[in-house]
Amino acid sequence: MRRPLPLLLLLALVACDDDSKSSPTDPRAASTPARDAAPLPDGRAPVSCDDCAVGARRCAAEDRVEVCLYGDDGCARWGAPVLCADAAARCRGEGVCCVDACDAEGATRCEGDGVRACAAGPDGCLGFGPPAACPDGETCVDGACRGRCGDGCTVGELRCLDAGSFAVCAEVGEGCTRFSDPFPCDPGQRCVDGTCVGCEDTCVEGQGFCLDARTLRGCAPGADGCRAPMDVQCPERCVEGACVAGCDACAADATRCVGGVAQRCAPGGDGCLGWIDEGPCAAACVDACAEPGARRCAPDGRALRCVRGPEGCLAEVSEVTCALGAERCLDAGRYQSCVIGGDGCAAWSDPVPCAGGVNCFTQGAQCRGGCADACVRGDRVCVGADRYRVCEPGPDGCTRWVEQPCFPGADCATQPALCAGDCRAVCQPGERRCGAGAQYEVCVTDDAGCPAWAPRPCEDGVVECFAARDRCFGACEGACTLGEKRCAADGDYELCEADFFSGCPAWTPRFCNGGADCAEAPAACFGDCRDACPEAGFAQCTGQGETFRRCERGPDGCLAYVEQPCVNPVTCFQAPQACFGECQDACVEGARECVGADGFRRCVRAFGCAEWSNSPCFGGASCDVSPPACFGDCQDACAPGTTRCGFEGDTWQACERDPESGCLRWSAGRPCVSEGFCAVDPEACVGAQ
Repeated sequence: MRRPLPLLLLLALVACDDDSKSSPTDPRAASTPARDAAPLPDGRAPVSCDDCAVGARRCAAEDRVEVCLYGDDGCARWGAPVLCADAAARCRGEGVCCVDACDAEGATRCEGDGVRACAAGPDGCLGFGPPAACPDGETCVDGACRGRCGDGCTVGELRCLDAGSFAVCAEVGEGCTRFSDPFPCDPGQRCVDGTCVGCEDTCVEGQGFCLDARTLRGCAPGADGCRAPMDVQCPERCVEGACVAGCDACAADATRCVGGVAQRCAPGGDGCLGWIDEGPCAAACVDACAEPGARRCAPDGRALRCVRGPEGCLAEVSEVTCALGAERCLDAGRYQSCVIGGDGCAAWSDPVPCAGGVNCFTQGAQCRGGCADACVRGDRVCVGADRYRVCEPGPDGCTRWVEQPCFPGADCATQPALCAGDCRAVCQPGERRCGAGAQYEVCVTDDAGCPAWAPRPCEDGVVECFAARDRCFGACEGACTLGEKRCAADGDYELCEADFFSGCPAWTPRFCNGGADCAEAPAACFGDCRDACPEAGFAQCTGQGETFRRCERGPDGCLAYVEQPCVNPVTCFQAPQACFGECQDACVEGARECVGADGFRRCVRAFGCAEWSNSPCFGGASCDVSPPACFGDCQDACAPGTTRCGFEGDTWQACERDPESGCLRWSAGRPCVSEGFCAVDPEACVGAQ
């Protein structure tokens, strides 16, 4: 039996290079002379012992590779499957272990002014292809070519994203523009053509008053969604701030005090409800203003109007406009302030253009002259070795210095680009990879502190980096002599050979031939003996069938047949498993036993070995009630459900199952149901009529 793949094999055999451009070949192939297939002496065509082409590779599993190598007998065979060196690597195409350089086929990313797409290479591994240049006038943004590096908008242009938010077009690079993240409109406003429009509520919904007997001054949302005073013509009458039906001027039995006179709502001569004087009020009514409808401005700018309340007294209600000193953007380039208007009440001023032509929505304070730039946007200065300051716009729109930490490990003075995170992560410093031909590349840090690949020549004697990577890098250490063999601790052996990828000599774990133990039979383990049979335990019939031979490992560790008589008294050709002793009788042939109520099993001999065979009960019998009936051992005397006349003439019998044996038997004679002889009228006798 073959043992599991040793750990040493998993760690040492495969080293996969993600940047491989061609399939390497076995270093021995070039030095091994071609073997011409010369005709045999008897004229027959020679038969090649090769199973594969040396150096060929194939995937044995998702994470395992098989390599075709020369065996000790000079024949090319597939080696044992080995794990990919990188745990994240997967075997693709022609046996190449690689880690995909991108997530999914079709994914894109920007590189310069071009777009690189993720696709499978010749080796089946995913990687970004060469950049495809964008058309004139476009550049790559977020993995796609776009006009003017982005959305192709004009700086300052506004666009509604939905009913309650908008975006502003801003410059994101030299000549590149893009719409910003959403800006919400103020409460009560909505976005129209890129601008938040509307106004603040100028009244309180539900607080209306009658201007005259038919006109109601109410409060309702307008087309812009803001609440504003609205005059409504009542169909019949306006009474106490509401439109009412009919001629009634008040609610029945309602009372009020007007000018010190108590009034009650009662029917008049025309049948309509109206106010009837009832004498002086118990408490005098104090009016807060002189005349209904009069309007004045309060010191804080609020407009106050005189109305008569439900109790009949005059009171002032506020007509909301704006709060003095408040500001709002009218559109991207203009704003308004809440000031005292010509009538002395608060009102929004005429539009005022932004200072410096900036955007009111994104640079509000700067637009209204409330701040000044502290620096030039995008400028950066070092603050110590591991921190820097960058000039960015603040919430008010004016630029300010913002302190940031450097990228880990970067020095601001000597590596400004790396410190600010401007470098592309192309590699890790010190990392190596194969280049073209006899060259490799090392990841170094350039003058700006960014990682970059630098070419280096391979060590002497190496003409192809991919065929001898570690030798190219100068990283080989002589571990053993090529071709040397030794027993391993786990019972298998190790062979010293050139690593397929690095070219360095290394011990390679190998399974012993035929499952031999190297310590007990090294020659058999190494494959130095010619086995006479395929594998240990293999058996086949011999002679006339009374004997068989089994493949067993001899004292020298080699496989040979050992002939012996059949283990069981059977003929080998008819029952080989029983002859070989590979099966044991599960029961005594001919034995029977119940299996549930309606079935039983019988011990029969199949392929030389006794085993149970399940069957249903015969004749619908129950095995729990009568095993003999179930097994079919009964000789039934009648058919179930039939009757016949008894021997006495005035009796009858029924076919029933005997409670002891379970077999069908005629019952004892039973008296006829009716008078008379059964033979004359059997149906009347058994009660069938």
